[in-house]
Amino acid sequence: MKKNLLLVLPLMLLILSCSTQSDQDRYIQEITNTMHGSMKAKAKLPETASFSNERIVFNQDSLCIVHVDFSANNVFGTLLTKSRQYIGYTQDGVYYEFFDDIEDSVFVAKEKYDQIKKGTFYENLPYEDGIKFRCIQRLNKEGWILGNESAKVQLCNSLGTGMWDLFRKKDSFGEYTDCTYIELAGFGTFSNSATTDSKLKVNLIVDAQSMYMILFEYGNFPKKDKWSGNMKVKAQDGNTLTFQVRNTEEGTLQIVDPKGSFAQIVNNEGKILCNIDSEKYPYGTIFKNPYTWSFDLAGYTIAKQFIR
Repeated sequence: MKKNLLLVLPLMLLILSCSTQSDQDRYIQEITNTMHGSMKAKAKLPETASFSNERIVFNQDSLCIVHVDFSANNVFGTLLTKSRQYIGYTQDGVYYEFFDDIEDSVFVAKEKYDQIKKGTFYENLPYEDGIKFRCIQRLNKEGWILGNESAKVQLCNSLGTGMWDLFRKKDSFGEYTDCTYIELAGFGTFSNSATTDSKLKVNLIVDAQSMYMILFEYGNFPKKDKWSGNMKVKAQDGNTLTFQVRNTEEGTLQIVDPKGSFAQIVNNEGKILCNIDSEKYPYGTIFKNPYTWSFDLAGYTIAKQFIR
């Protein structure tokens, strides 16, 4: 019965979001009820959960953002309260959601939006479209589908930049410059003598002069030691190419690509698979297949036009 309700909810939300004012009230109620259920389900002690100071901060075009104070006991019985953001979004009959602490809210007021949009993909988008762009990017990275959290979220944004992010570089004083670069996160697993198939994140970074990567073990810790190895890439056409790579003490994984073959693979967009089949340390230890991950390069052609 619960599964059927989850399947019906997105359609109800879509219909209600396009109806009269009274229906709009019911739509908001459906959103908040869904938010309550999702947050409670992820709490350590769901029966202790409560909500206060709920406020709709954005509601447009089947996108609703709610800010709320969420309280629940931890496993030690201590009541904790956190301010959280909740995103609910309906597209093609599918309901997407995401929530986390409010410190990194995708919603910002119009005044702040005008301040932070410089040097972003959405710099020239109107306020409402920019907020929607920010939400879709967050849902693609961290969101889930209601009733099917294991499914990958792949929403198209209005600019066609895929999963790429745009950043401004800083100078030696920590001030932002007009120089920009784009970055794409890939995900997979890594293994070594201490762990097997643990979480791996790999950032591909492209600026005006270079293309390189950063390996994040356990998804958070950049690998900062000196070694070299071979990276195999299964390209979009199914062919496998091998590139020499060198990791530095600063955490940069450099790709030896004198013929521009890897750059061409990136330019072709689409999905690719990567692994590093050996890792050679100065003291001679070798781990086989320590890193395996994938990239979805869609949107690169448009995203690279923002590099300055």
